[in-house]
Amino acid sequence: MKQTGCRLTQVTSGTLVTLSPPRYRVAARAIDAGVVSVLAFLVTWMIWAQPSWYLAGNRSSLTATLVTFQASWCAMAFLYESLFLVLWRRTPGKYLQRLRIVSARDGQILGTARAIIRTLVPAALLAILIVFVNGEGDREMFVPLQVAVNWLIVAAVIGVFTLDKRRQGPHDKIARTLVIIDQRAAQPAKRTRPDRH
Repeated sequence: MKQTGCRLTQVTSGTLVTLSPPRYRVAARAIDAGVVSVLAFLVTWMIWAQPSWYLAGNRSSLTATLVTFQASWCAMAFLYESLFLVLWRRTPGKYLQRLRIVSARDGQILGTARAIIRTLVPAALLAILIVFVNGEGDREMFVPLQVAVNWLIVAAVIGVFTLDKRRQGPHDKIARTLVIIDQRAAQPAKRTRPDRH
């Protein structure tokens, strides 16, 4: 099956690789964000196990829980992505979308340091947004909505850079990485016919 939106680029070593279409990266990010949201919710629930504060409309407790959820989301996002990149060089979302993250220099798999650097950039952006949005105590939103707004802003910033000719976000440029189609997974296995004697 032909994949549309793919683009070839040449890494420094001269190897040609197939860049991922933006929609694949968005789908992979959405899958990973969903997993991270569940993990962050569980952490928040364990810290604030009693829901009586919400039913009673306790404003101070709502603010504390909101900040806890966002901080947990940021921490889980960093741990989740760095763990998978260090161990398997791609997240579950990228695996399901048949994507790989490689070095922009030679098209090979990432080293541990580069994988962590790549993860730190979006995590830092999200942490800054959390501090900025929660800087005023009288500005409160429902937890999933506020986190969604934060993440949409991050995605928009990254999306602007992803439209460049090599489809690199700021985290890709800093870590010198590319997100490519995993040709080994994208190509169906060839059927072999038995030899006739």
